[in-house]
Amino acid sequence: MEYYVITRLGRQIVPLLREKGRDDEADILDYLRLNGAATVEQITILNESEVRLKLRILAREKWVKRRRMKALSS
Repeated sequence: MEYYVITRLGRQIVPLLREKGRDDEADILDYLRLNGAATVEQITILNESEVRLKLRILAREKWVKRRRMKALSS
């Protein structure tokens, strides 16, 4: 399973993104800040394909980190 977490830089950049009118990215970062971590499916601010695109952009800027969780066998 893949999930995303916000970085320290991501926490700092939210006000600047809002000033620049990049509210979608700022909303995703706020969601991650409030929840600690989330999968693409949990972020329902935009449709799934838009969230995936925005998260790739945010990861490239080092505002979020992508993490993988190993599946647990029973």
